[in-house]
Amino acid sequence: MKNSCYIILIACTCFWACKKELSTDAPTVDISLTNARSTIGDTLVFKLGDTCKFNFSGYADNVVFWGGTPGNKYEFRTRSSAFGTPTLSFTSTAQFGAQNNTLQVLATNKLPAKDSA
Repeated sequence: MKNSCYIILIACTCFWACKKELSTDAPTVDISLTNARSTIGDTLVFKLGDTCKFNFSGYADNVVFWGGTPGNKYEFRTRSSAFGTPTLSFTSTAQFGAQNNTLQVLATNKLPAKDSA
């Protein structure tokens, strides 16, 4: 009987602790830029080679910056796959001894969803 009371008490505590509702706060962030030469509409214009300072205030969980460097294009920000032939190049050296069976590559195209990891 004593064990039954403990089991019921633990079960009630577990059910009471569960919440089905998750709440998150909306990010509140303000970003300002300095050293802009001029403004055209809502676009800031900078001289090539000048430095630009980003001032962040508030709270943002994740900040993404697209600097325009080659290979990092803003137009591909939501892309999850690309056409072409995948290529992997790997070089390894050992200073002493041999390197037998030190690398395994596992690949698949049978994932349940495109966004699964």
